[in-house]
Amino acid sequence: MTDQMLAGVGAAVEYIESHLESRPDLDQVAAAAHYSKYHLHRIFSEAVGIPVHEYCLLYTSDAADD
Repeated sequence: MTDQMLAGVGAAVEYIESHLESRPDLDQVAAAAHYSKYHLHRIFSEAVGIPVHEYCLLYTSDAADD
């Protein structure tokens, strides 16, 4: 995975974490990362180990537990 792809995944994670209240969808996250939703889904899953929507659900439930 290239540095550019990792930066895109980082941008996606940052966007998700800063927009939890609005429950961002894949289109919004992909736009923030400057990738198509299909490409972001693939590289996010490869880098993080789970798809974007699962990350959103896990991060939301973790935030609710705090």
